[in-house]
Amino acid sequence: MFKSSLVKPLFSAIVLLLSIFNSWSVQDVFEHKVLYPDQESVLTEQMEFINNTPDFRVKFTQENYVQALNRTFTSQGELYLLRDEGIVWKTETPYNQTLYIANTGEVFDPDSDSSNRPFPHAQAMVDIFNSDLHALSKAFSLFFLAPQDHWILGLRPSRRLIRRHLDEIVIIGNYNGEIYSIDISIKDGSPIQFSFEGQEPLGEKEKYELRKVFQKQ
Repeated sequence: MFKSSLVKPLFSAIVLLLSIFNSWSVQDVFEHKVLYPDQESVLTEQMEFINNTPDFRVKFTQENYVQALNRTFTSQGELYLLRDEGIVWKTETPYNQTLYIANTGEVFDPDSDSSNRPFPHAQAMVDIFNSDLHALSKAFSLFFLAPQDHWILGLRPSRRLIRRHLDEIVIIGNYNGEIYSIDISIKDGSPIQFSFEGQEPLGEKEKYELRKVFQKQ
């Protein structure tokens, strides 16, 4: 039996070791470049697995650290994926806003009178959630690690236009076809972290209503 006075320090030590391992894994992914994506069996299998999951909704938390203010801003909401149309990004707190990101990378807000909104990493987000390995490999250099309980995919822009906005992207997912998190390092800007949980298939009525909005544009 452990003495109660030792339980808390032991637990803290375990948490610290796990956090060090996780940090090392994420950083280390960029030492493992994928030269031939089609020949990376685990990577292609996981992208196909994700691509074969039904259209879904998932809760997200977004954290944006603003260095000038030394403050992290947090927003939450739901993301909806319709593979034949694109992504619906519905922010619920601290404000309400719904953005539609078409598979072409076009971004629009059906509740706004303004035209298409700038969203530099929109196309990357669509390609990530559609697990389009071919599209990603054309726009990014790929890096990949597959530890026992999760996989890590690193992206560094190879196109000049994307490099103007992004430094790198790190995606972490599990072997059940789910993406845990996406960390985006923006060029000369603040890092953005997205975490996801509670993925559920979309109902037919939801898909019909969302698809109508996409098709009006």
